[in-house]
Parts: sequence; C-alpha cells; structure tokens
Amino acid sequence: MTRSMKFFIIASLTLLLPYPFFKARAVSLTSGLEDKAPYFASRINLRLDLRSILVDNAAMIHRYLGSEISSLEDTGFIVKRLFNNQEELGKIIGHYYGAETGEKITGLCKESISVLVGLTRETVRGDSARLTQNQDRWQSDAEGIATALCNPNPQLTKTTVLDLLLKHFEYVNDALNARLKNDWEAVFLYYDKDVAAMELLADTLAESIINQFPEKF
Repeated sequence: MTRSMKFFIIASLTLLLPYPFFKARAVSLTSGLEDKAPYFASRINLRLDLRSILVDNAAMIHRYLGSEISSLEDTGFIVKRLFNNQEELGKIIGHYYGAETGEKITGLCKESISVLVGLTRETVRGDSARLTQNQDRWQSDAEGIATALCNPNPQLTKTTVLDLLLKHFEYVNDALNARLKNDWEAVFLYYDKDVAAMELLADTLAESIINQFPEKF
C-alpha cells in the first residue's frame, strides 16, 4: 500500500468517526428545551411589552415638559403619542382581564395625562391656585389607577403599585421645577429615577400576571 493511499484511508476515518459523537451530544444538550422555549418567550415578551410602553411613557412626558416650557410646536404630537401609549397598555391589560377592564385602565391613564398637561401649563404660567388643584387631582388619579390594576389581580399589592405611581408623579414634578430653574443636572437625575420606577412597575405588573395565569406562560 502506497503512502498516499494510507493517508487517504486515515483521513477518511478521521472525518467519519466524530459524526455520531457530535450528533448525539447536540441532541442531549437541546433535549426538552423545545417545549420550554415558548414558556420563556411569552414571559420575556410580556415584560418587554410593558417596559416598552411605560418607559416610553416616561420619556415622552419628560420631553413634553421641555417642549411646553419652550413653547415648541410638537406638544400636540407628544400628547397624542402619550394617549396612544395608554391605549396600548389597556390592550395588554384587557388581554388578560377583559376589554372592559382594559378600557377602564386606558380611560384613567388618559385622564392622568390630561391632568399632567394642565399641571405643566399652570406651573409655567405661575397660576398657584390651579396648580394646587391639579396636584390634588393627580394624586387622586394615581389612587384610581392603582385600584383598577389591583382589583382583578390578587397577586398585586395596591400599596406597591400606588407607591410607584406616586414616585413617578413626584419625579415628573421635580423635573419640571428643575427645568424652570435651568438645573439640568437635576433634570436628568429625575428622568433617570422616573425611568427606573417605570421599569420596576412594568416588571411588577408582568410578574403578577405571570403568577396569576401560569397556564398562559
């Protein structure tokens, strides 16, 4: 047997032998994961959807503050987007608790945005009487939203949800006052805090829904 023929035979065996080993190893590593993939995906998607809506909501509110103070022409478009966010949130809630509950959440959240718009305008104009009224209304809206979210979900604690909503309102109000003072470091600080609060609220809502409807995840 020539040297070249020996080389060809050895090379052929080297290529063929590992194939069953790698094939078996791949199967053992992935075995059972096919059934679990949708489970993980559905959980992740719910978290991402809620974070996307609530974080964008915070971002658009803080953008609105700057536009209103500067009398920019995009305020109407920002408010429209904020209203759209409330509709998307209502759809997610309605998917699990029914259209009526979802629409109720949407209505309450839109009302809160309207109060925000009024609060911002009155603050910029310096109308302290109207400002106090709007602040009281905002507190009341937070209570209503927290109640509506927690009533159909025993996994949610109203105190937790209300605390996060009030922190959100507090950070927005603080950011507005910081903008009026041109304290830009504080503006970004309150924005970051607001985003963190909304991320936590989104995760809290997602986890409560997952725990309440495990068969859907």
